[in-house]
Amino acid sequence: MENIIIPHIEEDVPLPANATEAFPELSPKEELDARARTITLLAELNNNPLFPTADHMAQAAEVATQMMNDPKLRPEFKNYPNETLAYLAGMVSQMNVQLWMT
Repeated sequence: MENIIIPHIEEDVPLPANATEAFPELSPKEELDARARTITLLAELNNNPLFPTADHMAQAAEVATQMMNDPKLRPEFKNYPNETLAYLAGMVSQMNVQLWMT
């Protein structure tokens, strides 16, 4: 006979209504970093490397410019292809390093 372990479940602990409420509010950079890490991990696990095209790069540059011009801008990252987001995350990381080094 196996030992069955049943965790203690507390009563009256409020649960979020949905997954969106369960996550903390992220800055655009934090959200982009999380999305890029997930995209990269999934691409590696599926042995499906990301190769951004010139269009993806141009789209990423456009979003990066918009983000720099309006720091309060919250782009709808879900509307962009994975290649664009991965490239954009690399651009943002590179810009942040350059800003701290100057």
